[in-house]
Amino acid sequence: MAHVLLYTRMARVLCILMCSWCHVPAFAWMTPECQNIVRSTCVGHCYPELAGVPCDDIRCKISSDGRDQPKMEHCNCSWNAKMANLLATCDSRADGSVTVFGAGEANISCFRIPAIVRTVKGTLLAFAEARHGGCGDGQVHQIAVRRSIDQGKTWSELTFAAGSDQLFVGNPYPIAMSGGDVALVFVNHTHGHGADLGSGNGVIFSRDDGITWSAPLDISQGFGAATGSLPGPGAGIELGASHRMLVVSHHGAYVNDYISYSDDRGTTWKTIGQTFPKMDEATLADLGGGSVLLNMRHRAENTKGRGVARSQDGGLSWSNITYDSALIGPVCQGSMAAFNGSVFFSNPASSSGRDHLTVRRSDDGGHTWTAKLLIQEGRSAGYSSLVQGPVLDDNHGGILYESTAAGSVDFTVFPLNFQDRDLTVIV
Repeated sequence: MAHVLLYTRMARVLCILMCSWCHVPAFAWMTPECQNIVRSTCVGHCYPELAGVPCDDIRCKISSDGRDQPKMEHCNCSWNAKMANLLATCDSRADGSVTVFGAGEANISCFRIPAIVRTVKGTLLAFAEARHGGCGDGQVHQIAVRRSIDQGKTWSELTFAAGSDQLFVGNPYPIAMSGGDVALVFVNHTHGHGADLGSGNGVIFSRDDGITWSAPLDISQGFGAATGSLPGPGAGIELGASHRMLVVSHHGAYVNDYISYSDDRGTTWKTIGQTFPKMDEATLADLGGGSVLLNMRHRAENTKGRGVARSQDGGLSWSNITYDSALIGPVCQGSMAAFNGSVFFSNPASSSGRDHLTVRRSDDGGHTWTAKLLIQEGRSAGYSSLVQGPVLDDNHGGILYESTAAGSVDFTVFPLNFQDRDLTVIV
């Protein structure tokens, strides 16, 4: 079929044909119209429900793929203009997600490297790097933060916890402390270079549930060999038994991972002598009783699975690195959280690209993974951060993650008792 332009009233068959191409972002189930549109686009397949959506003339470009199968290349329909009004009544997407940091807001080109914690009061604090002038690693200037006091349904105005035009900071690494305070560890980039060249490390504290933040405390000396390393990304942990604060960080790309700790609520820090060679971005989970699980990115994770080590003494010593073949990834960051007797792990569950962001659950301390839940099917920058504790109620968790909309960061709540379900098709 040669290229043609088709002008017609939208019939049922055309509604079914064009639904995947006439994409409209960010819808919810608050109205039947929202539900119809989401069900027609959320998994990239066409559903007849879209035929019930009122629409006017459409204009489509159709071509052949060489096998006598028509292909819709481009579509504009007049109900696109009506979507602005519909958006006003749709406060989240069909999977329950909301945009926490949107590319372009406050003149910030790009938000990356999400991290989230739940405070003692139940407040959710979401963090991300604010990158100016682009999404490159060398564009990071500040750490943005937003608060939610209603379990992630709505979020406060955008503020900045750390960083300025004179002091570039990155890799937000929050730790929710049992006394109610929140520590935020980060890397300094005072030389203005990219992500592999940190010049030191700092920490700030919030004593009022994330509303205000202290002046930076330089902890570079205490970090020792880890000085200038990049924390996480994600969130750190405070061990339940000892209240020890643990930070995992990495130098450069696939050089070394380090474990640093504080036994005085973040004032002073030490870095243990043991390192994890050729590992990169990493995440920690508190398994209780001094047992800690470490999960690490490395160059061969797409074939060998994620790097893993375990500690039985609160992070002071660790086993040798092994590989979890169940946790295949495209060589990307991952996140862990342990609560309610389970360990949860999130990453792009693909060996070929940063797509299919998935949460997996282990009910035996991370030795085996019994269930998985697809959070986001499409390709993104791939980073995520799991809330270390339930959200909404004891049956749900939360995840902050990089959206398929480049430079934006979303949040969603998911059921904890999943059994190989696809969150993107729940409506």
